[in-house]
Amino acid sequence: MCSSLPAGSQDGSYVCRKRCRPRDAACLRSRTATYSFQQVALASVRALSRPRPLTTLGALGAHDRSFRTHFRLVSGNEQHYLELREGLLGPRTATLVLVRPISGPHTLRLQLTMIVSRHGQLHTEHRAIVEVDVGPYTY
Repeated sequence: MCSSLPAGSQDGSYVCRKRCRPRDAACLRSRTATYSFQQVALASVRALSRPRPLTTLGALGAHDRSFRTHFRLVSGNEQHYLELREGLLGPRTATLVLVRPISGPHTLRLQLTMIVSRHGQLHTEHRAIVEVDVGPYTY
């Protein structure tokens, strides 16, 4: 099941929640609970005096202290234009930031994961696909 996120958002983000069929053992064993998709449009950046935030990921809900989150930039950042920085906007968040100048036209397709663990054991995993479209012009 997929829906726009958050309600009323105009940024083109979507989240899909996993629904397993009865007796689908592979689906039921998988700890991946959601997949989210987001597009980010960016003008070419010739000079960068400080990191530029692009989007933020985070765990929703009031988890107690026994839950921990860990974020990871899995793929799509081979040229090291971006970093994933945890805790910039609060606990259980990570912000994707541009750390190097980038020129377009260029498209980066990134895969990120958020792992939620409880008492050191994997609880759930959430995957995000973020597509960064870099335009040819600076503004």
